[in-house]
Amino acid sequence: MALGCALAWAVAVLSFRRLEKLPPTAVNLFKNAVATALLVLTMAAVGLAPDTDRSASDWLSLVVSGVLGLAVADTLFLAGLRRIDASVAAVADCAYSPTVVVLSAVFLHEPLAAGLVLGGPLVVLGLLVVSHRRRDDARTFDRMGLGLVIAGVVTTAIGVVVAKPALDRSHLLEATTIRLASGSIALFLFELLRGKREEVLSLFKPQPAWRPALVATFFGTYVS
Repeated sequence: MALGCALAWAVAVLSFRRLEKLPPTAVNLFKNAVATALLVLTMAAVGLAPDTDRSASDWLSLVVSGVLGLAVADTLFLAGLRRIDASVAAVADCAYSPTVVVLSAVFLHEPLAAGLVLGGPLVVLGLLVVSHRRRDDARTFDRMGLGLVIAGVVTTAIGVVVAKPALDRSHLLEATTIRLASGSIALFLFELLRGKREEVLSLFKPQPAWRPALVATFFGTYVS
């Protein structure tokens, strides 16, 4: 399953890269809204209903996690992906798991695996190698793009850690739907307040960009 998730995310990143000319907020709202609709349909198909007995603190955790992970983090990631190659973004993605484990150890008091102690520095080393530009390399490297992608990955990890206790007490499908819906609503309201309504809704109009956008949404947000 982990391998399948990684392959689905790889397809999504390549598809998202083809949407580089569109505003990252528009791409993010589109994929979150469409994935939310797909998950709601999936919940209905399997007979799964929202957990009305969930505590207020768990609801808050899932909503805050959705805002951080799906509204803020994914917008940062998509903004960075417009400026760097998908291969570089894939390396930056490796920062996700170590960040989740470290934050879980610090804030949730979970045990820190020995493998992470060895693997974490290797991830950092990999990021340094990727960001290093050789003197004889004429190609420009956008460190700001890499920084945005890493910021998105780290913020995603923070969102997961915030939701982790609630996720342990919830059905994954239902909790994911709540997080996606929360992120979608928060992102739309924020852009509405900024006077960017037309921009953030620009991808909802029928256009050729729907093809890569739907592929990215299906594999990256719904499947993975």
